[in-house]
Amino acid sequence: MMIMEVGNDFKVLTNGESYLVDRNKPHSFFNHTSENVRFTVEIRPASEPYIKGVIIRQGLLKDGLCKKNGIPKKFSHLLALMSLGKTYIPGFKGFIQKIMMRRANSVKIKATEKELLKKYYESYE
Repeated sequence: MMIMEVGNDFKVLTNGESYLVDRNKPHSFFNHTSENVRFTVEIRPASEPYIKGVIIRQGLLKDGLCKKNGIPKKFSHLLALMSLGKTYIPGFKGFIQKIMMRRANSVKIKATEKELLKKYYESYE
C-alpha cells in the first residue's frame, strides 16, 4: 500500500492500482508501513533531463554516495540532480528549493552535472 498526496487530497493505492496526476499538480508519495513498496512512474511526455537524473541517482546509490534516505551525500550532487529533474516542492520547502536552484545554475554545479552525466549516463547509453 502506498499513499499519494495530490494537492490537498490523499489517495491510498493498493497493489495493481494506478493514479494519473495532472500536469503541474503538486504531489508526493510515501509508505507509512515497514514493508517495502515498489511502484512504477510514467512521465508523459518523457523528459530526457529527468531520466538522466534518475539514472545518475541510481549510480550514486550503487556507489554508496547517497544517504540511507536516498539523498546524495554531496550538496553539489544534490543540486545537479535538482537542476536536471526540474521538479518543484510546494510551500515553504519550495521557497528554500528556489534559493538552492539559483546556486544549481552556477558554473561549478554545471561542471559537476557534466561529470555525473559522463560517469553515469553516458556509460548507460
